[in-house]
Amino acid sequence: MQLRHDDLWELGLGELLDLIDGYRYRDWLESRRLMTAAALIANCSGNLRHPLSVEDLVGRWVDGQVMDEESYGEYCKELARRHRDERLRRQGVE
Repeated sequence: MQLRHDDLWELGLGELLDLIDGYRYRDWLESRRLMTAAALIANCSGNLRHPLSVEDLVGRWVDGQVMDEESYGEYCKELARRHRDERLRRQGVE
């Protein structure tokens, strides 16, 4: 994160947590960039039965965390259920 010792004492907890999240996101983006090249090479080799996606290798960045495909599917189902429940509640349907 390239912080000096003095910088750590001037930062608040929220600012430090934001810096850590930014660092983790930049690291994920770098991994994604490298895995894009790996997926292209693997898919062009002709040795795979099914195409390999970048998300298979690095996961998805959702709400500040990396999720694999299974966790992401569960997250999307839960999000859809909450939106549906909220819509029905607004319409007065229980």
